[in-house]
Amino acid sequence: MPSFSFSASSKVKDLVGRRLVTNKHSALFELVKNSYDADADKVNVSFNILEDTLTIDDDGDGMSLNEIENKWMVIGTDSKQGKLFTSKGRVLNGEKGIGRFSADRLGNKLEMIACVEESEKAIRMIFDWNLFENTNYLLDDIQIDYSYIDKPKLKGLTLIISGLRDAWTIDDIVRVEKKLSGLLSPVGNTDDFAIYLNCQEYGVKNKQLIPYSISDISSIWINVEVPVNDTDIINYRIYRNGAELDKGSYNNTYNFGPVNVLIYSFTTGDKISFKHKFSIDVVNFGNIRIYRDNFQIYPYGEHLNDWLGLDRRKTQGHFRNLGSREVIGYIQIYREHNKGLIDATNRQGLEENKDYDELKQFIKKEALTKLESEFYFKKNKDIKSEARSNREEIIKTTKEVKEIAKKLFSVAPSEANELVDLSNQLHDKTIEQDKIIRNQLQVIEIYKRAASKETLLQKIIHQAFIRAQNISTAISNTEDDLKTIDINPDARYIINKCHNFIKERASEIGDFLVSVREKILKKREKININIIKSIKRVINHYMPEFRENGIECIVEGDESLIIYFDPSDFKVILENLISNSKKALNKCNTNDKFIHIRVINNDSRINIFFRDNGIGIPPRDAAHVFIPFYTTTDGFGMGLAIVDELIKDNGGEIQLVQLKPDESGAEFQITFKR
Repeated sequence: MPSFSFSASSKVKDLVGRRLVTNKHSALFELVKNSYDADADKVNVSFNILEDTLTIDDDGDGMSLNEIENKWMVIGTDSKQGKLFTSKGRVLNGEKGIGRFSADRLGNKLEMIACVEESEKAIRMIFDWNLFENTNYLLDDIQIDYSYIDKPKLKGLTLIISGLRDAWTIDDIVRVEKKLSGLLSPVGNTDDFAIYLNCQEYGVKNKQLIPYSISDISSIWINVEVPVNDTDIINYRIYRNGAELDKGSYNNTYNFGPVNVLIYSFTTGDKISFKHKFSIDVVNFGNIRIYRDNFQIYPYGEHLNDWLGLDRRKTQGHFRNLGSREVIGYIQIYREHNKGLIDATNRQGLEENKDYDELKQFIKKEALTKLESEFYFKKNKDIKSEARSNREEIIKTTKEVKEIAKKLFSVAPSEANELVDLSNQLHDKTIEQDKIIRNQLQVIEIYKRAASKETLLQKIIHQAFIRAQNISTAISNTEDDLKTIDINPDARYIINKCHNFIKERASEIGDFLVSVREKILKKREKININIIKSIKRVINHYMPEFRENGIECIVEGDESLIIYFDPSDFKVILENLISNSKKALNKCNTNDKFIHIRVINNDSRINIFFRDNGIGIPPRDAAHVFIPFYTTTDGFGMGLAIVDELIKDNGGEIQLVQLKPDESGAEFQITFKR
């Protein structure tokens, strides 16, 4: 029976190759991933702008002549098909057998030099991709010559791409640097693979690109994991300022497989620190990215790619949900274990199937919701900045309402006029509210300054009164003694003793008042103090009272840890916290009362956790505990406000920790940057 067989035009190279690699950055990343799959320890990416070349040079396994002829040169053949791991145990990233055409996407010509360890010579080949543009040729008609040359290195592959199809500006090189830095997962293990970038014309010289480390910038972040070795559970840990706030485990009801999620949140201050460190805004950096076996899957989490609908969630709960401008995250999945999370045909993203939808639900429910709970559980909001934000939103809304009214006027003029009147009233009320808030802020500032001095004066009066009482008691006791004895040398001795006592106490009172007056007038004097010793020194004064009331006090931490601090401020801070705990513990009936102080040190921050198991702080009061004069007791409501100010003056911050429902008491976290 007569028959036909398919024959391929040279243009098929574009149809199954170059056109599937959508842009120059993706093409470059494919070639870097190929170096990783070849078990390279390092890869050098070098641009020569003057000579119009791009070189990718690695020290991986290279390719033999047989591998080049029967695998690399056969379109559609995937040398990695059926394999999961390299000789080093790395998970293979290439899958579709089209990565070789990334070189075609980047330039008109390719010079390839392949070295294998077993061979004495290297193989050199030159590809002119323009030859494939002639539709009169079949693929088999185009011959690619090769030659043997002296080996320039023991093993590896060198790709020299010339006649670049795109211009590479300084902005492009900056983007390459940032994107290649983000290509490797901060969650996975990529320490055995190094990427170097060179572009002499733009001042980049053999620069190693490493994954971004932002745990020292973000105030609050979360790690949620379904472990590879136990997919029946979900583990989570929440951190604030480098210290673990909460952790837990529970049953996993999702079926897409193991995953490791790390999401950082950013306050306004965190965003400023991020911009200072990385020279890019959080919003332009991107949001939550997906990595498969250590490599990023594009375009998830790139700038303007809100694949999780974070900004839509934000509009549904402005002070409950985090938007794409406030988070950066990393999601690690695994080719071996997440069988349902499949690469899309064009290598851009994943197929949107059931497992993909489950993954999205997991991130929102198991990670973001927990993170948002901690992010929005904070001390009193910045009234001024919140008011400014609200004012801007109201002004924007009133403008939009007026624009709608203009369009409505021709159809319903009376309703349109009513809309304009309502928007004007709203605008006027906003201005009026602004004035009230400004006045409140001024009053608070005055009271804060006055209250701190008033508190010190009350202490002065109190201490002076105690010493005056001591003098009165001594005189009274002496008078009682004199009534029972005759005037004789013994009486004279007692009288002299009394006089001496009076003089000593009077001198002590004078010295005390002078020292306090100097304290009010002097500036803070910060010195290096030992944190644990300073805490124990204050605690020791309260130990008799603690024992009497059945309160156990535990202090934990590195006994050699030093902080630069005003010692008097440190004492006042601790005394105020202890005073609040005593009141809270005296109002509860538990028999195992405790005060627990933990000092945790990491590379960038020192955290002091102060905890008691007293009556605690009602949730409705949690946002107000640091506001001056806000109180739920018989006190003045100044203790925590003063603590907050003193900690700020010494370069730190204090936060109320959100306890679990089954935990009693209150816990504060005090943080200082190192």
